Amino acid sequence: IQKYQVKLTYYINILEQKFKEQQDLICDVEHIELDRSITDVYKCVCLGIEETLVYIEECYGQYMDKKCTLSYLKRKKFIETHFEKSKHLIELFKAQKLPKRIEKEVCKPLRAILEDTLDSMNHMRRAYYRRYIDLFTRLLSSVNFQDKSEAHDQIYKLLIALNYNTHGVYKAMEEEALSRLDQLDTSISKQVFSFQQLNRIQSIAVTSDKYNSDFPGLKEYLITFIRKQIDLFEKQTELQQSDVDKTTEATIGIVDIAETKIVKRKINLTVSELALFSRLFAELEIISIKDNKHQYFKFLSQIYTSKDHPEISANSIKNGFYSSSEDTYASTERILIRMLHTLQKLRTSKAS
Repeated sequence: IQKYQVKLTYYINILEQKFKEQQDLICDVEHIELDRSITDVYKCVCLGIEETLVYIEECYGQYMDKKCTLSYLKRKKFIETHFEKSKHLIELFKAQKLPKRIEKEVCKPLRAILEDTLDSMNHMRRAYYRRYIDLFTRLLSSVNFQDKSEAHDQIYKLLIALNYNTHGVYKAMEEEALSRLDQLDTSISKQVFSFQQLNRIQSIAVTSDKYNSDFPGLKEYLITFIRKQIDLFEKQTELQQSDVDKTTEATIGIVDIAETKIVKRKINLTVSELALFSRLFAELEIISIKDNKHQYFKFLSQIYTSKDHPEISANSIKNGFYSSSEDTYASTERILIRMLHTLQKLRTSKAS
């Protein structure tokens, strides 16, 4: 099948080239004059080969070489079929008020159809355009979005699922992410947002081959970009923390309590942070303390010293367990984010 496909496509290319040499007769291949000139004979042969290729595709399409270039007539038929659909979809995209650069990129394949600039198209690219037009039209026509940001997020999600990996889309989505980050005030809030976006992108199933086979997939590219941003924010947070308190180095010491014969471990947490972590463990049922909370508080006070107190009382753990300040929530959140980031690094290093 592929052998015949390649030969027939080669013959059509020769004929199309001959038509181009004769004042763009390729645009009028389907018009046969009554006098049956040699040019008309070439046109009949071209149309006959075209019909044969159509038959092969209809009956044996699964065996054809998808990278093989389509003939002019097939490109022409595709454009005629999808001209009005492309025009309509451009209007739908404009109605979403997307950032200008993203709107320009998502409309590029549609404008190529409207302007008839698809000089070269293979079976894979044609199938991609069909899917692109169909899915975006269904998304933007059938769903009533509550707000603009929700619509934009759904468009970005579908771009990732379709693996629309052009250089312009890379940069446009980078700019959009940086624009949203600039609206946040602190490094910690930027880290939280970045982790949310990372988890959202990682959960998107890619359902299409890459638009550009030589480029990284859009999902892969965005994950790498966001991880670099998280690294940057983590370093900024560390520098800010270092400026506030030079003594908060992550060291672990041992304190011997002769009277009780218990060896205490120094942890790089405040009493309030330790109490909040103990609450998280209890809430997630990692440990069970329903009937013996007092013993749990006593146990923590006997085996740990904190970075702000050499001695911890069971009562201070209890107070922090049931009531935490906003500062404690914020500092604990920073630690959890660093833990998540470290987990991602471990997973990535193991996979590689």
